[in-house]
Amino acid sequence: MILLLTVTLKKANLSNRALSTYYRDRERDVAIIALIIGTGIRLSEAVNTDLKDLNLQTLSVEVTRKRWQKGLCKYRSLCHSIH
Repeated sequence: MILLLTVTLKKANLSNRALSTYYRDRERDVAIIALIIGTGIRLSEAVNTDLKDLNLQTLSVEVTRKRWQKGLCKYRSLCHSIH
């Protein structure tokens, strides 16, 4: 996924500041995208997720749903293996 973002980035005409921000944040961005795709959680649920909510042993993430209800979502091993 990072390779795809890098190829797309080279076609865009970005400033040096935008490029430095991209290189600084790309791993975080890919992890967020993988979390959303791998679990099917909503963007608002992903925004409210902290590292302490991830459980690598059970491959699950605790999310805060609408009206502050807690829920547990399993994620695929693909998300677990992305570096």
